[in-house]
Amino acid sequence: MEIADLILTAKDERNIKSRKSDISVYRIILFLTTAFTLLLRYLFVKENPEAFDPLSIRLVLSSGLILILVLSFIKKYRDRIAYLNYLVIFSYSIYILFLIRRNDFATNYLLEFILLIVIICLAFQNRLHLKIYLACIFIAFFISAFLYLDSYLDIFVKTSLIGIFCIAIVTFFSSRFEIEKRLEIRENLLNTIFNESPDAMIIADPSSSIILNCNERAISIFKIQDRRDLIGNNLNFLLKYPNSTGAWNNLKKKVDKSRFLVQELEFKTVHGQTFWGSEAITEIQVGTKAYWLVRISDITERVKDKKTIEESRKILNQIIDLVPHPIFLKDNEGRFVIVNKTVADRYEVVPEEMVGKKDSDFIDPLLSVELLKDDREVIENAREKFIPEESLTFFDRNYTYQTIKIPFYFEDTTKPGVLSISIDITDLKEAEKAIRESESKYKMLMEQASDGIYLTDKFGNILSVNAKACEMFGYTDQEFKKLNVRSLVDLKSVKEELIFALFNNEPVITELVCKRKDNSEFTVELSATRLDDGLLQGIIRDITARKKLEKILQDNEKEVQSVNRELIRYYYDP
Repeated sequence: MEIADLILTAKDERNIKSRKSDISVYRIILFLTTAFTLLLRYLFVKENPEAFDPLSIRLVLSSGLILILVLSFIKKYRDRIAYLNYLVIFSYSIYILFLIRRNDFATNYLLEFILLIVIICLAFQNRLHLKIYLACIFIAFFISAFLYLDSYLDIFVKTSLIGIFCIAIVTFFSSRFEIEKRLEIRENLLNTIFNESPDAMIIADPSSSIILNCNERAISIFKIQDRRDLIGNNLNFLLKYPNSTGAWNNLKKKVDKSRFLVQELEFKTVHGQTFWGSEAITEIQVGTKAYWLVRISDITERVKDKKTIEESRKILNQIIDLVPHPIFLKDNEGRFVIVNKTVADRYEVVPEEMVGKKDSDFIDPLLSVELLKDDREVIENAREKFIPEESLTFFDRNYTYQTIKIPFYFEDTTKPGVLSISIDITDLKEAEKAIRESESKYKMLMEQASDGIYLTDKFGNILSVNAKACEMFGYTDQEFKKLNVRSLVDLKSVKEELIFALFNNEPVITELVCKRKDNSEFTVELSATRLDDGLLQGIIRDITARKKLEKILQDNEKEVQSVNRELIRYYYDP
């Protein structure tokens, strides 16, 4: 518990240790004072047998000091001997002053007096008591010197010597008390930081991982009643899933190498409740011994938020990956932040490989410069840009896109990034091209057809006609588009089967009587059908000549049949 005794103990433990240390020093001073006075008395008397120094008085005073020393070992009297100690020490000092006077201020006794004051001052723990003691001694010495010394020079010298000595002692011990006060303030500050920390703080032995001490937050976070419930346990005791021996060895190697380690683990309370915590292990050196300072922060909410963000990010990635159009987000340096699968497929990589990289890492530098040009424009102007059509070639394949690029602001940045959403219109453009080619062919066929061809909406309004139809009816193309098909047909010639078939989307071939612009009539063969888009297409063939020929043939056939009947009657009916 060395480190706990030095800087990180709880207040009650620190006071107990400090008290024990003070008592030990106090006992040593009592013993030294007793031995000191008896030994010096022996030396002084041996050198000067005529000196006045009764052994009996020394023994009485020494016995008093021994008595106080014995009482300090008895808990019952330990707190009651302080003033008795002051009385004995003061009496001893007055007696030494008496010996100085009786021995004509002999140098030996002056030195004993000075050394005795030094030893006695070590026993004082209160600055005021020390000053009172030294003041009384100085006054007593001054009075004694003034009364018993004849020479004013001797009075001045000896009194000045004692005065300077007392001032030196006061200065020295005041500095000591000041240093002790500063150390106490520093210790209290460290204890406050340790115990009032919002994080759990634990002191552990690096060699065994045994917990040596903890702060109040550790008691709270692990739901224990007393710190002693944690002290003595292994750090594994705190984990939901204890580390194996191999894992602990690897952990110790990491801490020994860097003297610092941060990891996120799942901890448990004494009641079995679990929470996520950030564990920071720092190796600290106290004297020659190393300790682990373990700081544990409750990050349960942060882990939940992190999981939520990760889940949201996964959902976002899944959503944009399902979009068949290229979507990406770049920062203002042109690095990809988010890409969907469509973009990655275009670059022939997976999305994860593109994050943090630029276009130039995957495609031709010239093409990447072309792509970056629009991005820089959006970033510099901080304004969206719409590109109705752009053609790009990736890996010998041509693409056509319709793109919108929007400025996107990240946190803690002044320049925006670029959010790009493109629609692949390659197939649409190819389809449009095919349609144009088809329309061109269709129009060419219509114009070259020998039959009239027209196109109407579902109400019969004429939308387009070919040149042959214009020739047949005598209308121009523009005049035709103002007409309805009913105005071109003799409605009496329209059969019900025609209307019924058209309503049922069935193709129809029938004969109709049509009217030209000059109201002249002519007979046509109509082939009509309803197209997939609901429009009606009709092909008209003028069969007027054919109908006349058919009539002539029919008339000739009737004449032939009539001649045949007359011949038969002539030969077989006499």
